[in-house]
Amino acid sequence: MFEYNGLAIAQDRNYKLVTAANPAQRGQYITIYANGLGAVNNPPLSGEATPWPTVAQPLSSTPIIPKVTIGGVAAQVLFSGLTPGSIGLYQIDVVVPTSAPAGLQPVAIAEKRGQLAAGQPADPITPVCASHASYNT
Repeated sequence: MFEYNGLAIAQDRNYKLVTAANPAQRGQYITIYANGLGAVNNPPLSGEATPWPTVAQPLSSTPIIPKVTIGGVAAQVLFSGLTPGSIGLYQIDVVVPTSAPAGLQPVAIAEKRGQLAAGQPADPITPVCASHASYNT
């Protein structure tokens, strides 16, 4: 997860940065920016910007959907994948939980790695990154 001054870099649905002056609201959709989320479906050519989606070229999404928590509460992940128009930049679109605590809250991203076979236990969830972001009621 990318940070600036110790806060997660995230945008609200109007593409404004989530900050103390512009906190995310409970129930609001936000985009969190990160790197290192792994392989994607429909990958762009190496070194090329991720194309804008079309019918023939859908979004480059991660096959493993990360788990995101805000203030220790699970957030609904709407999309996880590469950001169109960028090179190697991932975005995770989430809904801020309606039960998330108010104020500056920790944001954590974790994901399961590896394939699951019938009868085998699931791989543990691996923390990817953690930061803080500002949220209001």
